[in-house]
Amino acid sequence: MAVVMPRSAAPEGEVIDLPDCINISSVSAPGQPESPLTPLDPEPALPEPCPILISPPHSSVTISNTGWMQVLVKNYWRIAREAVDAYLDYRICLADQDANALLEARDHIERAVPHFQAHMNHWGADVLLRDQLKSKKDTQVKADIRKEKKNGATSA
Repeated sequence: MAVVMPRSAAPEGEVIDLPDCINISSVSAPGQPESPLTPLDPEPALPEPCPILISPPHSSVTISNTGWMQVLVKNYWRIAREAVDAYLDYRICLADQDANALLEARDHIERAVPHFQAHMNHWGADVLLRDQLKSKKDTQVKADIRKEKKNGATSA
């Protein structure tokens, strides 16, 4: 590789041969920054996307204090009711449900309402499931009381 040196470094017009291992184009003068247009890495590696999880608004979350719009809540109830009917036993509280059945119920809700997938520890799905389990249990208890009263009235 032949390089023409500035006047101060070499006699005029003299060509200095440099070894091929020296790359003049990558050396910048001291105190001069690299060009901002020169890429540092031709294809920078992008970090893996990381979802931002939404924590529950407070420790005792219920449907009435989540801040969800009432129009949406009606649809959420329907979806949660389907999940409870398909996967869970309404006579057992949410914490005591079978782990696989609970995962299926949560998955059912999170497929139907995709933004619930960002809820930390499935808190949105759990709020809906807990509410529907209580609702179904209360309805069944009332039905049992009516049945007992009817049977008691007919036997007397």
